[in-house]
Formats: sequence, C-alpha cells, structure tokens
Amino acid sequence: MRFFTTTIICLLLFAACNNDRKAVETLEKATMDLHDEAMKAMGPMNSTARSLRETLKTTDSLSQQYLSIREALAKIEHAESDMMTWMQSYTPPAEDTPAEQALQYLNDQKSKMEQNFKDIKAAAEQGKNLLETKK
Repeated sequence: MRFFTTTIICLLLFAACNNDRKAVETLEKATMDLHDEAMKAMGPMNSTARSLRETLKTTDSLSQQYLSIREALAKIEHAESDMMTWMQSYTPPAEDTPAEQALQYLNDQKSKMEQNFKDIKAAAEQGKNLLETKK
C-alpha cells in the first residue's frame, strides 16, 4: 500500500510540474508572437517616419504642422527605442527557473511588449494622419 501511495504522489508531482512547464511555454510563445507582430508593425511605422521627414523639409518651421510632425517623429523614435531596449534585455527563462518565477517574469515582459505594440500602432497612426492632412 505504501508503494502505491508513493507512486501516486510522484505521478501527481510530475503532472503538476509538467503543467507548470506547459504554462511557461505557452506564455513564452504568446510573448514572442506578440513581439513578432510588433516587429511587423515597425516596418510601416518607419516608412511613415521617412515620409514625415521628407514632409518636414518643406514645412514652415514656425507652423503648427511642423511641431505636430516633430511630435509624431519623437513618438515613433520612442516606440522604436523601446523595442530595441526590450529585445536587448529580454532573456527567456532558463529551463530550471521555478515556474512561478518564470511566469511572473514572462507576464511582465508580455505586458511591456503589449504597451510597446500599442505605442507603435499609435505613433504610426498619428504619422499617417499627419501625412493625410498635408495632402
């Protein structure tokens, strides 16, 4: 009977560890998928920035339009800088990291990436709107 109880306990512990590892892997994949989507959004954002810089060359530096373009470019640069900073500082949790600690870290990283993705989309949208009004 003791062998049976010990075996059941070991199986339950193994299943719990396996579920924790699965949760870590799932959250890590979701974080990286979000990163990949944000990276795709950076291309159009940077294209918008190039167009804004060209427009800036022919815009009166004392006009409100000029200030609005400078503001949009600053937001684009900030969003891009945040992405580069995140990529440099992100380190996937080691295999032996306790699941609770890994999940906490990944939740924090995913939250940062969600904010960065929002910033990228907002900056690109603001820039596009400015280009539309300039036409």
